[in-house]
Amino acid sequence: MDDWYQAHAADWRQGQAGAKPRFRDSEVITLLLLMDFLPFPGETQFLGFV
Repeated sequence: MDDWYQAHAADWRQGQAGAKPRFRDSEVITLLLLMDFLPFPGETQFLGFV
């Protein structure tokens, strides 16, 4: 996911104002995709796992 994002979509959000994020966009997308594939009953349980 990170390789694809850096190659195709990294410049979509360049120059955004505000505080520097703790996670890169590609990392958040990867976690969201993983959450869809792991059988946790809720978001809170998934975040506890991560």
